[in-house]
Amino acid sequence: MINCWWQRAKAYYQLTKPKTVWLLVLVGMASAFLIFPRWQGEPIKLATCFLALLLSVAGTNAVTCWIDKDIDKLMERTSNRPLPRGELTPRAALLFGLTTFLSGCLISLYLEPEATIYLVLGFIFSAVVYNGHLKRRSSLNILFASPAGMMPIFFSWSFLGEKISLVPFLLGLLVVFWTPAHIWSLAFFYSSDYNKAKVPMLPLVAGEKKTIRLIALFNALLAGTSIGLGLSGFFGKFYLITALVLNFAFLALTVFTYLKPSRENSWRLFKFSSPYLALLFLIMVADRFLSL
Repeated sequence: MINCWWQRAKAYYQLTKPKTVWLLVLVGMASAFLIFPRWQGEPIKLATCFLALLLSVAGTNAVTCWIDKDIDKLMERTSNRPLPRGELTPRAALLFGLTTFLSGCLISLYLEPEATIYLVLGFIFSAVVYNGHLKRRSSLNILFASPAGMMPIFFSWSFLGEKISLVPFLLGLLVVFWTPAHIWSLAFFYSSDYNKAKVPMLPLVAGEKKTIRLIALFNALLAGTSIGLGLSGFFGKFYLITALVLNFAFLALTVFTYLKPSRENSWRLFKFSSPYLALLFLIMVADRFLSL
């Protein structure tokens, strides 16, 4: 009995795409720490911000798995997800996703109603615009979904009482520039998977050379924005120096992939890009507390 419940709980957890959840929550909460000491003395509010964000992102991802259930079973990369494996019924998955998402929204709505709009927008860009409509219709699908990555940042700032200004907008741009290159690197490696599922990802439609050029362009925009933040005066020398070192490695790998495009190099760039984004935001937090 215990083992059965554990397997079911594990299936629901996997339904949320946990790696994506924790990366987006990290980005959102790291942004929250950048406005310390605004929330100093309010640890419960910070914890509530975390919970609302965690539930809404997890719920959104679960709904996207429900939307993609038919193509996930056709692709090697996603065939082990709970729905293709039959570990959950589609109805249970949808109910779980919507309930989890709405739980996060209700927490936010009760405490900070204005911040809730960013949770809803994240759901719209991700589940409705990308997975529900453009993913199967346009090779530029991910460009229209990338604003979803800004919403955890906007939500945290708004929930904790800050207005959306230039700084959170630039932080959001980091995720907007990161998302297409990250997904295109993945699609480059799994082109045969997407072709089998008839999903028109950019490498299939535009070809490998154009895809690699666009990956390099967006990675350059990402690196430029992150360094620009270091020169803006909002961060100190620690951030600027470490961001320069991190971006040197990131751009070196990007250039290497551009000069020698291959599935293996694209995969290396994909695997590096998630830790890169997480490290970038953790460096920001470290810089902020070092400057106190």
